[in-house]
This record gives sequence, structure tokens and C-alpha cells, in this order.
Amino acid sequence: MVSKNVFLIVAATYCTIIDKSQGQEDCVPSVKSVSIASNATLFWEVDPDRPCEITNFKIDIEGDREDEYHFTVTESFVDLSFLEICEKWQFTVTPISNEVIGFAHTMTSYIPLPPDADLTINRFRFSLSGRTLILEWDLRNQTLGDCTLEYLLTLQDLDRGTIEDAYVEGRTARVDTVSPCITYEMNVRAINQAHPAREGPIARLNLVMGNRAQSAPTLKSVEAKATSLTLTWTLEGDANRCPLRSFYIDGGNYFNVSVPLQGVEDPSTVSMEITGLRSNSMYLMRASVENSGGWSQTTPIAVQTLDWSTD
Repeated sequence: MVSKNVFLIVAATYCTIIDKSQGQEDCVPSVKSVSIASNATLFWEVDPDRPCEITNFKIDIEGDREDEYHFTVTESFVDLSFLEICEKWQFTVTPISNEVIGFAHTMTSYIPLPPDADLTINRFRFSLSGRTLILEWDLRNQTLGDCTLEYLLTLQDLDRGTIEDAYVEGRTARVDTVSPCITYEMNVRAINQAHPAREGPIARLNLVMGNRAQSAPTLKSVEAKATSLTLTWTLEGDANRCPLRSFYIDGGNYFNVSVPLQGVEDPSTVSMEITGLRSNSMYLMRASVENSGGWSQTTPIAVQTLDWSTD
């Protein structure tokens, strides 16, 4: 009887241990982020909210030229300097904890230009296409490519001292904000975006924009009376800062009105009053503006005065 009870106690204890072990869950690790440094070292971070024991990391690399590499490492980084520079690669890092495969993280990027790559700008030049300024440049050393480069372009208005800048991908930029008759200083430099970022030397270009006539003026508002008209026109303003001279209304045989514009406070609008008109009459006229670049194209309009009763 004693041996039978002992057997039952041992069996019950064994069953308890089995049930407890079946309730335990495996720790599933996770890779939170993947980055690549300028020295072609791929490194990653493990999710701290999943403090699992990491046995190793499975690395899967696929290139856009059908190259593939698959291997495992125990550290949280790997040297990939054997890969082709500026080939587009997909990197997948999967953590493994005691044969438990964790959550992977995938990143698509290039093997960056090396830290000692020559980032000197060569042949910084410009051209004009209509009213658009086109800037172009090259790298002095083009053998490695520029897959991990972006370019910082700075445009300084030397007349006002204002500065605009923008980050550009590729070696060309179109600028629509320049004004004729203004002196600009343009700077461009290459920046290797791979961590840690590194900037190349500045290339500089000074440009004096030439004279250009204004665009045809636009009618903004009309105040009509029986014998007069008050017309307000919109001009280019800062889009064309060539010195203004005069605004002219050609009313044919009925009137011709000129308004001087030198030194006006607001170069974007101009108002004028035309008097001595006949009531209830339609007048055809053409408006144009003159600056140091010459006369603009004309804007034709037709306006009717009111009759006396309406006025």
C-alpha cells in the first residue's frame, strides 16, 4: 500500500510539472530599426520591450542586379564593404532567440559613398529658359556615382540680403523666384547622407540678371462714374524689380494718360483717374507699363461710363 501511494504522489507531481511547462511562452525578439553608416557598416537595434536572449541574427541581402547574400552573425552589426557601391540593396535582419525566429526588419538602400570620397563640385553653371533659371553642376570625381548624395543649394539676393535654400536630389535645379535686374550669389555643396553625414566644399556662382520688360498689366478694379473712370492695375511687383518708369493708357482719339512710377512705394499696383469723359459711353483703351527693360505688352479693355441718372 505504501509503495502504491508513493507512485500516485510521484505521478501527480510529474503531471503538475508538465502542465506548468506547457503554459510557458517562448520569447520572440524583434529588430526595431536598420541603418547603414558611411563606412558600409550595417547596424540595427533590438526592440528593448522584448528582452530576449539573442542567439544570432540572420542577414538576407538582395541586390537589384540579382546578387544575393545570406549568412548569420552574432553581433548587432556587419561590415558590408564587399558590396558594390551605389547598387541598390534590400537588407533584411531577423533576430533568433534559441531557435525561435523573431520579427524581422527590412530596409532598402545603397552602399554609400566612402567617407573619403571626393565631394568637390565641378563646372557649376547656369542657363535661362524663358523666365526660369536652370542651374547645373557635376562632381569632380564621377567614378563612384552620387547615389547617397544630396545637394544643398543656397540662393542669396545681394540687393536685399535675403537667403533661400533647398535640398536637391540630382545635379540640376530649376529656380523660378529670381527677378531681373538683381544680383544673386548661388552656392551649392554635396552632402553624403550616410551616417555620419559629411559635407563637401562650396561651389559659388555670382549672377547679375539682365533687364526685362514687365508682363502686360492686369486690370484689378474699375470705378465708373458718368464722366470719369478710376482704374486700378496689378503689376509684377517683386517678380520683376527692374526700375519702373511710367504707366500709360492709350484711349485713341479720346484721351492718353501717363502716370510716372519712379520711386513708388508699392510696385505691385498702380491707380489712375481718367476724367472729362462723356456719360453713358463705351471707351476702348490699351494699358502698358514701362521699366528699364522697355515697354510691356498692352492689355486691351473696354469700359462704359454711367449715365447721369445712375451716377
